[in-house]
Amino acid sequence: MENIKKKKKKKSGIGSRKKIAQTHFNRYIRSRDQRSDGTWICISCGKEIIKPLASHYFSVKSYSHMRYDEMNVHTACYYCNTHLHGNLLEYRRMLIIKYGEEYVNELELKGFNKPKHRTAKFEREYVEKIIKKYK
Repeated sequence: MENIKKKKKKKSGIGSRKKIAQTHFNRYIRSRDQRSDGTWICISCGKEIIKPLASHYFSVKSYSHMRYDEMNVHTACYYCNTHLHGNLLEYRRMLIIKYGEEYVNELELKGFNKPKHRTAKFEREYVEKIIKKYK
């Protein structure tokens, strides 16, 4: 018998495409927020960081419609983003300092526009646009 190797199927479901879109989006955020010396400042605590995370002001878990919103995502340190769940009071304060109160009001209107924990249904076409835009 001939040993025939089966080709692995390429993952193409919406879930895997969302992960790819999130990877490209997060890379864009890190690039956008990088300073000229190659470091970043944590949006929450203000400390200089070398390995930033893309931190969502409105969490993806609770506010999935804000997943790919550039206003909602900024670089943060590991500690603030994971141990302090975004360190949101300081995150908000720093957003006001950096962009102004009007920016934060607009962001919060967008975030609270839809009920919390209501999962946004991203159509494949939309996710593909996100991948193309941030790749």
